[in-house]
Amino acid sequence: LYEFKAPSILKGKTRELGLQFWEKHLPEIRKNPDWKYHGEGESFKEIVARTRKFLNFVKNQPYQRIAIIGHGTFFRYTLGVLKFGNKYNFEKYEKYMGSINWENLEMKEIEITT
Repeated sequence: LYEFKAPSILKGKTRELGLQFWEKHLPEIRKNPDWKYHGEGESFKEIVARTRKFLNFVKNQPYQRIAIIGHGTFFRYTLGVLKFGNKYNFEKYEKYMGSINWENLEMKEIEITT
């Protein structure tokens, strides 16, 4: 399972430039959860939908433990969906999940229950 969807303008850019890009566009994202940079990448709603699809995939595996490798940002969205369910929105992402310091490929253990 592999998906990475970001605006092409960010391809090959440093993490710092990526953070500056998203900081610049935060007002648009806050106003509109369907916003995408020139139609590229994913909107907040699309990332949440992909997160739900991912969680459904994981929950339907016949294993007790699964190692998952990915990006910290996606895992923060995943935690938000697990914590808030259908009440998850960008305001909650910023307030609670955005401040979680979860680096790429950092090892964590979480329990996903059905």
